[in-house]
Amino acid sequence: MKGASNETSTADFTNHLEEYEKVLVANEFNVYECTNCDCPFAVSQRFEDHSEIVCPSCLDDSHVIDVGAGTMMKRD
Repeated sequence: MKGASNETSTADFTNHLEEYEKVLVANEFNVYECTNCDCPFAVSQRFEDHSEIVCPSCLDDSHVIDVGAGTMMKRD
């Protein structure tokens, strides 16, 4: 092939891990579940007062349990 080169190029991953970690921190959530209507939902950890959390489906707070922390990932 005319003009073809045998040189290989490498991807530049400088600061890639640091940027990825920033994205993960920005997308951290507390995951909850309503035992009344079986609705799972998440609330950003940046939301300061988690004591006022209600189920978005049945609007009840008495059956909401904290399932744990989670991270949401967006696919392109």
